[in-house]
Amino acid sequence: MQSIYHSLLDSRSTIRLLTLHPAQASLEESDTPVLTCTLRTVSLLESPSYVALSYTWGNSTTSQIIHINGEPVPVGENLAAALSHIRKPDRLITLWVDAVCINQEDNLERSHQVSIMAVIYSKAEYVVAWLGVAADHSDKAMDLYSTIGTQSIEAGILDLRGNDLRNLANPGEDERLSRIKHSLDAYAQEADLVLFDESLTALSKREYWTRTWIVQELTVAQHVMLMCGSKTLPFRTFSGASNFCGYARTRRANNITPDQWKDPVQGPDLQASMARAPSAAPNIIVGIRRRYQEETGDRESFYGLLKRTCFAYPARDPLKATKSIDKIYGLLGLDPGTNQLGLYPDYDKTPNEAYMATTRALIADGQINILAWSQKHKNIQDLASWVPDFSSAIYPPCGENDLTGSTEAIYNASGQESVSIIPNENPNVIGLRGILIDTIDCVGAPWIPTLQEPYNYDGAKSYFDDIANFCKFEWERGPKLDQDTKKWVEGTWRIPCADQEGKYSGRDRASPTIHGAFLEVKQPNARYIRPSKARLNYMKVLQSLHDRRSFSSKEGYVGLAPAHSKSGDIICILFGADFPFIIREAVKGQYELVGEAFVYGIMDGEGLELGKEVEEIFLI
Repeated sequence: MQSIYHSLLDSRSTIRLLTLHPAQASLEESDTPVLTCTLRTVSLLESPSYVALSYTWGNSTTSQIIHINGEPVPVGENLAAALSHIRKPDRLITLWVDAVCINQEDNLERSHQVSIMAVIYSKAEYVVAWLGVAADHSDKAMDLYSTIGTQSIEAGILDLRGNDLRNLANPGEDERLSRIKHSLDAYAQEADLVLFDESLTALSKREYWTRTWIVQELTVAQHVMLMCGSKTLPFRTFSGASNFCGYARTRRANNITPDQWKDPVQGPDLQASMARAPSAAPNIIVGIRRRYQEETGDRESFYGLLKRTCFAYPARDPLKATKSIDKIYGLLGLDPGTNQLGLYPDYDKTPNEAYMATTRALIADGQINILAWSQKHKNIQDLASWVPDFSSAIYPPCGENDLTGSTEAIYNASGQESVSIIPNENPNVIGLRGILIDTIDCVGAPWIPTLQEPYNYDGAKSYFDDIANFCKFEWERGPKLDQDTKKWVEGTWRIPCADQEGKYSGRDRASPTIHGAFLEVKQPNARYIRPSKARLNYMKVLQSLHDRRSFSSKEGYVGLAPAHSKSGDIICILFGADFPFIIREAVKGQYELVGEAFVYGIMDGEGLELGKEVEEIFLI
């Protein structure tokens, strides 16, 4: 394959384009029609006309031969299928296809070309998003998406801006939102079970939607055309359908009563239809594209994009990349600010080096909460304790608002202090200024919700009891904290939920009304009683507190720490962070990061008023 490539004179502005020749044999005449192409070099400065292809590389062990400049070249089966469907019967079509137009054996060229891929896709006449060959009734799904998209756009789904979608459930006196809600609700009632068709679910769960690279490819494009088999659909129409389906299904789920759910006649059908819920992954792409095109608000930052693509949720896995390093590089082109951070694609780096450089750059930019993304489950075993493994599933931090577009912080543990990095020559070590608060004395039983069992009543009882016992003991012991009885009584219900309550627009500090929900969920027979909305809210917050365990400290603090925390671990506040962290001394003066923490009584800057010395904390 090397013979078809010549060195690009300027790989930052010069690209190769693939011209696909008309079919020599139709698909009906041959199962394996010959794909004949010409590869040439052009300058982007000359504004060449081309169509960019967005697709999945697929299984690298199987390939098909195409002919480029007279040479047989193996390409992936999915790419060959895409070219076969895109090829015109009677004219040439010029494409940009990453697997062919970039010399994948040349790391320097690949790094340079990847750094301008946002430009390549944005300058294309349009982008073809190849979902794959027709299967699982995909023709029906494409037709349904077309109908639903057209109708929902007419109803106003794409007229929603900024926080409109979050406020749509309760528009209040907003006449515009009320009018849109009325139209959408009317169409939702009309469409009803069509929205739960299995073909829609199958199309939304195609491998294509799991790729990190498609975020950039579809977001920067002027125009996007979805293609599945021989069916095509404008992305704008798909966006309307995707957003509307999400809204309508949520609306339907909220209208189902517990009695209907358990009814022997209605129940099975309702449960089956809700179980067919499509993947939320396409909606993530739709949202990012609409914000980037400034249809719904400001563009997403690199940090926000990482949140959207790396976090694991019950209804959506994080996006994937064939090369784990592309979990980072696939997003850089969407935020010009990454250049100022000194982040560029470099395929001579290992994933370990790329992840470390990215984390350090984001911390220097003030995003120190990213340390909470470094969690115990890692695919790359030799990563420094403070570096997240972007190739593995990252669970949303318990102390950070999980709504990616929200800038509202739940806590303010470090007050007005900003991130302060201590220079050092070891790239595996990061030095940060902060204060050491206390040492963990006792720990309670782990609280570990799972997808299979998001809320375990027996586990919750142990969790509540441990916290109540810690609060009672520390209050009776006469801690250095204030001995306000009301505060410690409130601690028994505020600490289990990390002093949070859920809202449609994210999470916020718990209000006194949550106390009633706590008492309700604590009842011995709670699992058999129809839950109130407040109780469901409380349980939902507990489900989001992944891998936690309660603790009490030597000086009398009670809180929540990572499930693998133990006696002797240290509570600290790192300047600039919204919440405290747990660290563990590894060698004299150096620490391993254990994870984020909730410490009752110091979540709003109180820890800075304790008179403790500022420390230089080196994480390894």
